[in-house]
Amino acid sequence: MTKNPSNDNRPNILLVVADDLAFTDIGAFGGEIETPNLDALAASGVRLTQFYVAPTCSPTRSMLLSGTDNHLAGLGNMAEELRENQQANPGYEGYLNFRVAALPELLQDAGYHTYMAGKWHLGMTAETSPGARGFERYFCLLQGGAGHLDQMPLVGPKPAVYEEDGERINLPEDFYSSRTYSERMIEYLENRPKDGKPFFGYLTYTAPHWPLQAPNESIEKYAGKYDSGYDALQASRFKKMQELGLTTPSMKVMEPLPSEKTWDLLSDEEKRIEARKMEIYAAMVDDLDHYLGTVLESLKNSGDFEHTLIIFMSDNGGLSTSEGSPTSNLPLRAGKGAYYEGGIRAPLVVRWAEKIIPGTTCEIPVSGIDFFPTFLEAAAAATPDGTQLDGVSLMPLLTQTGLIKERPLFWHFPIYLPEGNSETRDPKFRTRPGSVVRYGAWKLHEYFEDGGFELYNLKHDIGEKHDLAGTEPEKVKELHHMLRAWHKQTGAPLPSKTNPKYKP
Repeated sequence: MTKNPSNDNRPNILLVVADDLAFTDIGAFGGEIETPNLDALAASGVRLTQFYVAPTCSPTRSMLLSGTDNHLAGLGNMAEELRENQQANPGYEGYLNFRVAALPELLQDAGYHTYMAGKWHLGMTAETSPGARGFERYFCLLQGGAGHLDQMPLVGPKPAVYEEDGERINLPEDFYSSRTYSERMIEYLENRPKDGKPFFGYLTYTAPHWPLQAPNESIEKYAGKYDSGYDALQASRFKKMQELGLTTPSMKVMEPLPSEKTWDLLSDEEKRIEARKMEIYAAMVDDLDHYLGTVLESLKNSGDFEHTLIIFMSDNGGLSTSEGSPTSNLPLRAGKGAYYEGGIRAPLVVRWAEKIIPGTTCEIPVSGIDFFPTFLEAAAAATPDGTQLDGVSLMPLLTQTGLIKERPLFWHFPIYLPEGNSETRDPKFRTRPGSVVRYGAWKLHEYFEDGGFELYNLKHDIGEKHDLAGTEPEKVKELHHMLRAWHKQTGAPLPSKTNPKYKP
């Protein structure tokens, strides 16, 4: 293979995003699923254990590629979930809008080659496609999800929509999402022009997002692995987290909520079904790791690996046991779609051989919105005049040369889903529109239907079990003032009417 290392002293950048991966799914964060490639990245880089994203897919992706709050960048809510009082608002267009600069555009202007393979979910038209926003080569699923073994859409009779370099395509017969996306990224990187320019690769897997699908040989590797149930698995993961130093003395495994069945209450048939779901889910995560390993091996063969800034993350929290995840994100509360920690705290690993001390852990809260300015700094790329950047560069943290200023982090307007949806540990709150702010150790939830608040101290209560709103009124007032100022700044709309599905 022809060596093609960059002769530019700026790093290559490879941003890898998993879809709905839970906090403890990979070995480096306490999981039992075999993820040797990700574990090796963590061992040679840094784990960030308080990394925050949006509770759903496209809002996170809009912040990654714009460095701007998703309520300004066009995905204040997912396009599929926009409500009447949101649709007329700037920042709720349902695609990455043109008031923000897109990261691949700026990196391309700075002399980078730009490649993408995987899930886009930031626009369905030619004007909002990856090619229109700065990627010179790409192979992508335009929608938010699809089958992993064929062109099955998540909803509706039409095939899922894939595009490559500006052309709508049909998938190859041997398609398997994690393998195919990895192969395309390898192809783009190995065949890029031999001009010495660095590259930006955006590799966005759809695994382990529903539907649960993997080749039989991958699933059989985990046959019987989960027969003891998700309660026992969660306990073993928590023990591994303790061994890895990812817990504090006050951190406990959450007790099941009233809406959730413990394993011993399931029938034999239900246990068989749930164990099989977990086997398939584990196979999907295992395969993601395996095929990511082929990309990393290609970088090693080309001489690029040691000169590449590699980021691995999930776009939001994982699903709950009843949707096939073996974790429920424990010890975090809830999961995807929620503003409890299980919905918005995700695993993050960063490796940069030339800058990052191997095997380190960072516990400072950071956000997906921070990677845009981080990449621009690493690439010595200019930010256009007038560009609003809501993130901050993480370079001081990653290189251990300094800290970042403490700032509040905000979330707004959960998705309405049918009453009793099982993607979370506590189904009711997914039907409750509200806002959340985290500042320091404190986190305030505001719910609009009843004007209620929940207040948690995450230093002592990472599982958000103990609501302190009634005993800390001054802290509620302080954080609520921050929320209202943020609403005004972003124009994030408050609900125009209550949710008819909500039942207090």
